[in-house]
Amino acid sequence: MFLYKSTVGGFQEDVDSNTIVGLIELAFERQLGRKIPPAERDSMTNSLSFMERVVRRAKLDASCGVLVEYVLPAASKRVDFFVSGHDERGNKNFVIVELKQWRKAEATEKVGVVKTALGKGIHETTHPSYQAQSYKLYLEDYNENIDSKNLTPYSCAYLHNYKKNYPEPLTSEIYREIVDDTPIYFMEDQ
Repeated sequence: MFLYKSTVGGFQEDVDSNTIVGLIELAFERQLGRKIPPAERDSMTNSLSFMERVVRRAKLDASCGVLVEYVLPAASKRVDFFVSGHDERGNKNFVIVELKQWRKAEATEKVGVVKTALGKGIHETTHPSYQAQSYKLYLEDYNENIDSKNLTPYSCAYLHNYKKNYPEPLTSEIYREIVDDTPIYFMEDQ
């Protein structure tokens, strides 16, 4: 299940006309039976504007597919953003993008775990690349088309409010394997 489905062209038009969050809100209420919390609505408004710029700058074909807030089958997790299409050789692909509004984070000694501001304090939480990678791996296990190599999944994380540090805690050695598989992008990486 998903809360928004369109083409790249439709997505760009819905963001430009400032109607996308309203469309997602309606789907949220119809499909999940509740309203989007205000903080989540604000987050969506902000993040989807950044993603529209990324998609536009990438010059993706207007007919590529876009899903927003895809609810993983038999799970309670939602993937923030999908874009799908064919590469130059005609292969079917999709990219999972985990969106975060974080401004800073700290590394921990735990693989796949970081510290960042959540709510009213600094808390341990899942590394954004690990989160996106786990969605990809879940879908690889769950979907026959991916398993049979008819559809190639990719994953990444995009922290559009986060100015990269040198050295960057989110790319520390403890996260190297995760970030190599599922790259993380920052404010300056649009």
